[in-house]
Amino acid sequence: MNTSRITHVDAIFGQVVVSMRKERGMGQDVLSKRLGINQPALSRLERGESAANVAMLVNISDAFELTLPELMSELISAKHSVEKMAVKVVPKKETSNGVALALLGAAALALLISR
Repeated sequence: MNTSRITHVDAIFGQVVVSMRKERGMGQDVLSKRLGINQPALSRLERGESAANVAMLVNISDAFELTLPELMSELISAKHSVEKMAVKVVPKKETSNGVALALLGAAALALLISR
């Protein structure tokens, strides 16, 4: 596996949220209101800079009219897709010194999901 391209699960989940939001024609303003958070907080979540807790995962699944297992299935599928592209998925703490590398992995995921 090419370890020069890495990302973390929070970045993958963020891109899943972006993809699902856009598929539903929602802007960040609409989704943030549905989630009960401000737009900058949603932006941080979508960029993988913050993690969703269990309550937020439930709110996100409700906002997208999915069950929690369906939302997690989307995340697992995206993670597998990223790994097939030779992007290593590591704990977030391991990407702190390689933010540019983590962004490269997130960019690869964004490209994959946008197709």
